[in-house]
Amino acid sequence: MSRRRIIILSIITGSILLMGVLAIPGYRMFKAWRAQNLAAEAVSLLEHADQLGEAWQKANSAYFLAPGNLDVVRAMAEVLEKGDPAQAIEYWEHAFELSEGAREDRLAIINNAILSNQLDVARDYLAPLNPEATRDLDVLELYGRFLGADGRYGEAMEMLDPVIQQIDVEESLHALYLALSQASRDPVLYQRGLGHVMELAKRGDAIGIKSLRLLIPLPDKTPAQQEFVNQRMEKHPLVERDDRIQWAEQKLVLGLDEPAAIVQDIGSQFNLQDPDELAAYSRWLNRIRQPSQVEGVIPLELALTRKDLFLILMDAYAYQGKWEAIQEVMEGKRIPLENYLKHIFMARTFLETGSERRAKLGWQKVRLEVANDPAKLQLYAQYTRQLGLYDEARLAYERLAELPISQGYGLQQRLEMERQLKNTEGIQETLEAMMFAYPLNDAVKNDLAYVNLLRGEDIDNSVVRARELIEKEPTFFAHKITLALGYFRSDQIEEALRVFDGFSVPYQSLSASWRVVFGTVLRANAQDDLADAVFRGIDARLLLPEELALFESYGPRPS
Repeated sequence: MSRRRIIILSIITGSILLMGVLAIPGYRMFKAWRAQNLAAEAVSLLEHADQLGEAWQKANSAYFLAPGNLDVVRAMAEVLEKGDPAQAIEYWEHAFELSEGAREDRLAIINNAILSNQLDVARDYLAPLNPEATRDLDVLELYGRFLGADGRYGEAMEMLDPVIQQIDVEESLHALYLALSQASRDPVLYQRGLGHVMELAKRGDAIGIKSLRLLIPLPDKTPAQQEFVNQRMEKHPLVERDDRIQWAEQKLVLGLDEPAAIVQDIGSQFNLQDPDELAAYSRWLNRIRQPSQVEGVIPLELALTRKDLFLILMDAYAYQGKWEAIQEVMEGKRIPLENYLKHIFMARTFLETGSERRAKLGWQKVRLEVANDPAKLQLYAQYTRQLGLYDEARLAYERLAELPISQGYGLQQRLEMERQLKNTEGIQETLEAMMFAYPLNDAVKNDLAYVNLLRGEDIDNSVVRARELIEKEPTFFAHKITLALGYFRSDQIEEALRVFDGFSVPYQSLSASWRVVFGTVLRANAQDDLADAVFRGIDARLLLPEELALFESYGPRPS
């Protein structure tokens, strides 16, 4: 080979190697650029509730490309907290490390820990902020929520008392104060929170109207309080149509005015020539159970041109039991619906007309259509749950729990449903699934131990778990209740009472379930007078079957 040829080949080889070396940083730059773009797209999709699944896919892809990029990690955390705050904590903690302790990341960790009831995590990240001494309103709000999540409502309100007197405090703190008072079950705290917000509602500014909006939906208002709200609705300068609509619904529920007059008054505030306005008004008519009037304002021909109007009209038919009419319309060819919505209506029609086999096939079709779409699955679960088709709703929640982005939502919603149904076995099954998904979540550990003990199952292990939780966080009252129940179930009656030594129990502000356990332990230890006081006023309708059994066996003595 000639010298000239050798030189040429060397130059070519060197050029190729140089290009390869130069390509490495170029590729890295491309990956970083691509990850940043995907992360930004994911965050922008969070504005649309039905695109959460796509947002997660983009965020996950971005994280795969650049797991050490702070913006990418934060995007992943933001997307996850929309569907599963428990999963989001890990990514916010990663962001906290990358940002070297940025305040926004710390607060996000605390927020998601409270949302997922991981109070030990929230406490650890709150501690360096010294919430008792800080003037930082964001920190105070988080600390108030933390105390409320632990059932320490009075302590939270006492901390917030001086803060909420400031003129420029955000309305979220006032809303938190009211929520704490409502959750406390203590009539004194309840009236304190209500009175504070009523005083704010006298103001003619933005805080005043937002306070009034907090008052409108509150149950159990006295006639004087209802009249106060009515007067402020008439006089407040910032009242909007939505406020009047919400108050109109309350007046219907309370029987404060004739339904026809209320409907006429609200109807005059909509431009029924505008399809969007027509949809909003008709949707409201269905909500207040005036479906016949919907038929008067939405002709079928018009409904067939718009999905929203069509769904509203079909709902109006359903409220009136016009299932044959729905079936006839659905079998037409010009239905402005996706397949899964059509299948939902058809399955409901078959169910209501007694065609159970066809209804079962219809629900199967729906499940196939929505199987991988979190937004559609949520709608399906909500719809079947409202119909009382709890087995169908369970299947939907189970599928939601199988999808990474909606795992927390599926588990939490099923848990809420089982609690509403007073289905202790269903609660236990759901908590077992949550324990598998979140093995480090102390709240789940405690709740599962509590339910196991209620059912008299796995007593020894549940007692051990409760002891460990108490050692880790001695001030959490939920852990004390579980340990006391564990000792009671294992016939260690005196030990059960000793759990509460040195702890001033504000029993009036405890939940009905906790009061039953506390009262049962007192009765078993012959502290009858205090037991009677603890049991007095418990609403037995709030109890699970096993709690009700304790209440009936150990509850208040005949007077």
